[in-house]
Amino acid sequence: MARILTEGGYEVEAVADGRAALAALARGSVDLVLSDVMMPVLDGFGLLSLVRQNPVTQGVPFILLSARAGEEARVEGLAAGADDYLLKPFSARELRARIDGAVRLGRQRTAAALREQELIAAIVAEQGRAALRETERHLKLALDAGGLGSWALDLRTGVLVASRQCRENFGIAPGSPFDSEEQMLAQVHPQDRDRRERAIRAALDDCTTFDVEFRLLRSQSH
Repeated sequence: MARILTEGGYEVEAVADGRAALAALARGSVDLVLSDVMMPVLDGFGLLSLVRQNPVTQGVPFILLSARAGEEARVEGLAAGADDYLLKPFSARELRARIDGAVRLGRQRTAAALREQELIAAIVAEQGRAALRETERHLKLALDAGGLGSWALDLRTGVLVASRQCRENFGIAPGSPFDSEEQMLAQVHPQDRDRRERAIRAALDDCTTFDVEFRLLRSQSH
C-alpha cells in the first residue's frame, strides 16, 4: 500500500502499530490516517478514538481497513468516527479512489474551518469596534454633561491633543494654539508644576494611573 500511494504522489510514513502512529502524528500534520483494525499494542479503534479526542488531530480524515465483512462491521467503524471503512481484499484502484476522496474532503473541511474562523474574527472585530464607538459616545456625553475635558499626550513627540471642553477649562480661546505639553504646563500654577510633573513620572515608572490635582492660571476674562 505504501508503494501504491507513493507512486500516486503521496508522501507515506508506514508504522507498525497504533502507538507508533500516534507518535508520527505528534511530529507534524498529516492529510489522512490509514489504519488496520487489527494491530498490536493499540488497535485501529483505539487509535481512532485517541485521534478524535485530540483537538489537533480530530479533523484528520481516518480510513479503517478490516477483513471483517458485513454491514454491522462497517457501521461499527463509521459510528466510531471513521470517514471510511475499506474491506479486504481491495484493489489498488479502489484504495486510491477512497484515499483521494477522503483527502479532498479533509482539505475542504480545513478550508471551511479557516473561512469560518476568519468570519468569526471579522464579526468579533466589528462588534468590538461598535462597542468601542458606543463607549466613546457615552464617555463624550458624560464628559460634556460634567463640564469635563479630555486630552492625550504623545510622550515621544510631546504633541498634545485636547478636547474642546479641555481647551475651555484651560482658558484657551478658540483658534489659539494648544498642542504641546509646554503650552499645557504654562497654564498650570507655578507652585503646582513640580508636583504635577512628579505625579506623571511616578505613573510612568510604576505603570499606574495618573491622578493629581493642580490649579490653573486663568485670565480675568475667564
